[in-house]
Amino acid sequence: MKTAAEFNFETPTSVGAAPNGTVVDTATGTADNFYMVTVKAEDPSGASEEQDVVIEVENVNEAPAFTAGDDVITTLWITEGSDTVIRTTKADPGDATADLLPAAYTATDNDGALDAAVAYSLEGADIKYFNIGPNNGDGTTSVLTLDTDQNNDGTNDYVADYEEKSSYSITIVATTQGATGNEDRGKMRTSVDVTVNVVDAEDDGTAMLSQRVPQVGRAVTATLDDPDGGVTSTTWQWWRSNTGTDLDEDNLPTGAALYCTNPNGTTNTSASLANCAIRGATSSTYTPGAGDVTTAEDGTVTRHWLTARVEYSDNITDNTDSAVVEAEAATQVSAADNTAPSFPDQDPNTVGDQTESTTRDVAENTKKGTDFGDPVEASDADATSNGDLVLHTLGGADADSFGIDRTNGQLKTKAALDYETKATYMVVVTATDPSGATDTINVTINVTDVNDDPAISLNQPPAFDAESADRSVDENSEAGTAVGDPVAATDPNEGQALTYALSGDDAMSFAIDGMGQITVAEGTMLDYEAEKNTYVVTVTATDTVGEMASITVNIAVADVKENNAPAFDSESMTLTVPENSAGVNIGDPVAATDPDEGDELEYSITDESGNFAIDSATGQVSVIEGAMLDHEAQASYMVVVMATDGEDSASVNVTISVTNVGLDNPYDTDDSGSISKAEAVNAVQDYFDDALSRDGVLEVIRIYFG
Repeated sequence: MKTAAEFNFETPTSVGAAPNGTVVDTATGTADNFYMVTVKAEDPSGASEEQDVVIEVENVNEAPAFTAGDDVITTLWITEGSDTVIRTTKADPGDATADLLPAAYTATDNDGALDAAVAYSLEGADIKYFNIGPNNGDGTTSVLTLDTDQNNDGTNDYVADYEEKSSYSITIVATTQGATGNEDRGKMRTSVDVTVNVVDAEDDGTAMLSQRVPQVGRAVTATLDDPDGGVTSTTWQWWRSNTGTDLDEDNLPTGAALYCTNPNGTTNTSASLANCAIRGATSSTYTPGAGDVTTAEDGTVTRHWLTARVEYSDNITDNTDSAVVEAEAATQVSAADNTAPSFPDQDPNTVGDQTESTTRDVAENTKKGTDFGDPVEASDADATSNGDLVLHTLGGADADSFGIDRTNGQLKTKAALDYETKATYMVVVTATDPSGATDTINVTINVTDVNDDPAISLNQPPAFDAESADRSVDENSEAGTAVGDPVAATDPNEGQALTYALSGDDAMSFAIDGMGQITVAEGTMLDYEAEKNTYVVTVTATDTVGEMASITVNIAVADVKENNAPAFDSESMTLTVPENSAGVNIGDPVAATDPDEGDELEYSITDESGNFAIDSATGQVSVIEGAMLDHEAQASYMVVVMATDGEDSASVNVTISVTNVGLDNPYDTDDSGSISKAEAVNAVQDYFDDALSRDGVLEVIRIYFG
């Protein structure tokens, strides 16, 4: 019998009813899981017999399924910044009207009371960034959220950052749990690969000036930096404060300032100090002039503030929604005698001068934007008298990995560092005063090792689809011939490579490659007709962690029709035929044998004399009609008889001996066909005794003398 449809234990379509006496386990199914059919056997005469057959559909442990089926969501979104909710729909940052549902997943199991509810877990490269819960095995919906406490210190300071990581890859796994009393029931799992994309939100840009204290006559350049990238449509404008103020102990202006009127007649209150646009100063570079530092009749010096203001668009904003950033500094006149800045000894308490090179240490995994070590700060002898404030900048091979406070040379991280990946970095700190004089120092940054938390292995073992598999291969197959389809396992762990091996008594007869393809091994002779035509091997798949799975493979040798050549009993044979014979068979057929059942042989003869023929079906050799066989002329002939089965053939050399045929003469006493001298004398004597006629005597004499 065979199934005519797919049978589902959980949703049966019963035919008939369970037989009397059938015990139905209410925990695993109902009587609807039994099917009643009647099998009827009938012979040609019409006689028949019927038999009722009960078919029970057995429950099989099945994997759970996500309730969305094929439509389960695999692409999710989170907005960079403070958002911690993973959402199913992308929306523009700040769009409060968008219907953004949290990423929730529900899987169900149809095995009833045999299994408890479903538990949820995460796998994949980026699982450390996420949580899924509730995860208590009660089968409720699980919501995916961002894990903001990456350092497990309760600070909850991790946020998604598009510029740092634009997407995450994880796998959501749902696993059935054996219910009470069925704890040893094999757990089944299903999974879905999910990509969480980070929505790029607006990041603030920054503008910096090439001098902390711009000087009259020396060009100062403003630089725009925006992590969103795609900066376009930049419009620069330099502004000058309407009035200066007194200087504080750091030579910076203090006190209130008066507002000024812009060229268009409006009052400008857009900056911390009242500013007026400088006509023509509309590029990123401006050279301060005499109007930026004024001296009153009483000798009071007024240092005006310079502000570089840029309006632009980036990858987030557009021309209708521009970003604006500003940078400002107070201008001073050039010092008459400028002294270049210099780096002091960075560690006076140790032997050796650290004015040209020094070191700083930072612990691995330190958060982005964290200050480390003492500032690498230069000093300037002109600072007190001239307000000559030094600007610190970063260069060198690894400058992109760190940031620096331009004011005091404090180094800071740009991203978390990993000791196991790179333990040493090299940067150069440059100090520049307003006059353009510089000093540099090489800084070696050592990443210190921190005891990392032990890795938790979430590895799942590989698996085969069944406990056994059947394969076949033709007999006489050469080494390297594939034995059916590959016997391949699957591995739920992303990036795992499987290796395969054979074991068992018959393993030496076969080989297996890295894809699970079994092949015939060198030296193996497969013969269906031999005593052994079935082989059994065990295929074991092992992942990179060492987890294994095995499957028994039954290999059957398939029969291939093989042709065997016909054969004669000997290499040569002799047939005898009397002379003067024509149109008669000569002896028994010259027949070959063929070991292949069902092969029909066809015979042919090679005869240079043209006196003989052969029956193509039986191998019977005969003398053709009209042949003149004369013992005295030729006593024997050589022919070749060939038998073929259509593919192969065999032949035999046949000698046909022609025997002499004499008169029935009583004086040929030895039946030799010839008369000896004694026999001839006896014949003459009998003639004279009237026992023989004259013709008889002449015949005897003729035979004797030839």
